Amino acid sequence: MQNEFQRTLNRLLQQSGKSPTAVARLGGVDRAYLLRLLDGEKQNPSVETLMRIWVGLAMDAEVVGQYPTFQHGLLYLLQAAAMSNAPLRLAGEK
Repeated sequence: MQNEFQRTLNRLLQQSGKSPTAVARLGGVDRAYLLRLLDGEKQNPSVETLMRIWVGLAMDAEVVGQYPTFQHGLLYLLQAAAMSNAPLRLAGEK
């Protein structure tokens, strides 16, 4: 069963029309790590990682205009991660 973060990330990927590989490349996220987040194998991504994922998702301004809820996607990702995992952490925190 998917957690809230997985559902949100998958929905945003669908809305963006991008593959996880493209999002990882555009956002500067390790592709394997992004796939593990999508599969639920990894949890509690850092705020920096969430920002990078969002950059990869939002690189196409047309997508942002096309999907009104997509404009709030970063907020959705942050909320979903917070609901599904331990408290969000900053990059470098253990």
